[in-house]
Amino acid sequence: MYQVYAMELRDAGIRMWIFNRDSPPGDLRANNDTTPDPSTWGLPIADFPSTDCDIGSHFKNQSIIANIDFCGSWANSVYTSQFKCPGKCEDFVAKNATAFEKAYWEFASFRIYSMNE
Repeated sequence: MYQVYAMELRDAGIRMWIFNRDSPPGDLRANNDTTPDPSTWGLPIADFPSTDCDIGSHFKNQSIIANIDFCGSWANSVYTSQFKCPGKCEDFVAKNATAFEKAYWEFASFRIYSMNE
């Protein structure tokens, strides 16, 4: 499933949203030059308000990390139950490393916006 992830980092706190790729807010759609307005996106999936923490002094120089763990919690849960694979996921990956030589991931885009101050 393709999804759009959005994070807002502001002095008041950090908020995150996940939208279906087919229905992100209008201000996040491709080729849209407007500045996004998170106040119109509805309830975030996570909201970490800045109560006793100076967000600006602790959260800066952010990085985007794509976790490509072949046998993470989701994969392990469906490895045997849904896909009916024998043994453990980790053992299969370790013994069949060449099966993953041509594995790839495609990201449609990464966009970073900043407030005009």
